[in-house]
Order: sequence, then structure tokens, then C-alpha cells
Amino acid sequence: MGGRPTKKLLFSRQLALRIKRNWKKWGWWRTFLITIILRFRYRTNTGIYVLDEKWDNLVILDACRFDAFSKAMAADPLPGKLESRISRGADTTSFLVQNFGGRKSGDIVYVSANPTVGGVTNRSFWRILPVWKENLRPGTLTQRAVEAIQAYPDKRLVIHYLQPHHPYLGLRLYRNPKRKYTDLLGVYTAGAYAMIEKKTQVALYERNLRFVWPHVRRLLGQLPGRTIVTADHGEAFGEKVGVLRLWGHGAGARIPALVTVPWLVYDNKGVTRAKVVVGEGGGERLDRTEEEDIRRRLVDLGYE
Repeated sequence: MGGRPTKKLLFSRQLALRIKRNWKKWGWWRTFLITIILRFRYRTNTGIYVLDEKWDNLVILDACRFDAFSKAMAADPLPGKLESRISRGADTTSFLVQNFGGRKSGDIVYVSANPTVGGVTNRSFWRILPVWKENLRPGTLTQRAVEAIQAYPDKRLVIHYLQPHHPYLGLRLYRNPKRKYTDLLGVYTAGAYAMIEKKTQVALYERNLRFVWPHVRRLLGQLPGRTIVTADHGEAFGEKVGVLRLWGHGAGARIPALVTVPWLVYDNKGVTRAKVVVGEGGGERLDRTEEEDIRRRLVDLGYE
């Protein structure tokens, strides 16, 4: 199994490809330079390694702030004990690399609605189930997770919902000629944060969390053993870092809004689990078509 995952945050090949695609865009360079500065300022990382924690199933709510999760718990409690943890990532890529990069986890099947997982750590797990290729809705991911319980009874599961991360569900979606998904309020891509007031952003974000809530409850009743409900990172809604105000995530700033995440622990004593078996891992290298599909989806989500 090896030691702890590598702490390297950027892969030279990935960075080279991003520069090649964006080198003419001043806005991209501005964001990139700010990211470098913020990562230098916040280079100390006190976050937990999720593989060091005791769990049979890890349910990840993408970009879920601790305060938003606590508010949802107060309105509609899920079973289990809620605490908080500090994530090793301020965005999905850093969370994955910090926790799983360079390590073979042959006892884990990763069920994901986020395409980042396949692009960053596709060879780290026994298998990745890329549910994002079907759609991004929580009901689809929940069904595939339930099927995974039956198909892989001797593996641990990581179940990665995209919500409450945008796109904000319940809005009419269409595709524009540039192949980017957009909604009627223009809040699908990260660059549109400046186009909508904070109050509306937060309301849409919290509604997205409510959409995924009953699906998490369903899984807690069916997943065997100990399940942790957490987040890869949080979300910023104008928090200040020096003279900057941060919106969304991905800049590398390890501020509380981005790294303080929920940690709900639930032991399901009504469902027993099979003995976990560690294998060699079934991940395969992505071909060029798969890499391009992942890249396009990440652009749609505002990551490039």
C-alpha cells in the first residue's frame, strides 16, 4: 500500500497543457499568478489524510462548507455525529493529490460525479465508476452507488457527489455553440460569479445542497459499516484575503471557508459488510479521447 500520498500539487505535464491552451488569455494568467502567490502564502497544510481515518465508506459533497452543512443538519438532521475537519485541499485537485496521489488503494472503488477524479488519480483505485458521463444529478450517482454496494461487497467505497457545487439544479439548462453548459442565470461556470449578487449565489448553493440531502440519507441507510459524510473543500462567497475577495474555489488559499469541512460519522449497525480485500488496482491509463472528454467537462465547470 505504501506510505502517505505525495504532497506534490502540480504535475508538469498538466501545467504545460494548461499553459498551451490559455497562454493568450490575460485573465487566465492573472488567476494563475494569484494562485501561485496564494499557494506560497498558504504553503503550510495541517489538513487530515482521509486514508488515516477509520471508515468503510466516504461520501463526499463537493464544495460543501461546514456552516452550510450545519444549517442543513439543523433543519433536517441526518443520523450520526457531526464534527468538523480541516481538508488537505482547497479545491478538488489538491484534495485528490494530497490524499491519494502516488498511492495504490486497491481496496477502494470510487463512484464519482466529478470528472476531476479520473483525470488526476485514475490509477490510484481498484476501479473508478465515472457517473459524470451519464449526468450530474444526485439521483443517478445514488443509484450507481447502491449498485456498487452489491457489485463490490469486499471493497470500500468513495461516493463523490458534485452538489452543492454548481451547476445549480432546478434551472433550465441549454448548450451554447461553444460547447459549454450554461444556465439561464449564467452561474454554471466559475467566471460568472461576478454576474450575480452574493445573496442569490448563496441561496442557489444552499438549494443545491438540499437537493442532494435525501440521497445522502438514503445511502446512510444502505451502506454497510462506518460511513463518513464530508467534503473535498468548501466554497468562498467574497471572503477577504488581504486586498482580494475570493469567490468559488481553486486559488489555493487555505482560508476557513475553503478548508473547514463537515465530518459526519455514522455507524450502520443494521447492515453487515464483507471482509475488505486489497487488490492490485484496476485503473488504466486514459486514452486521448477520454482525456479530452474530461478536459471539456472541467472547462464546463469553470476549472480552466
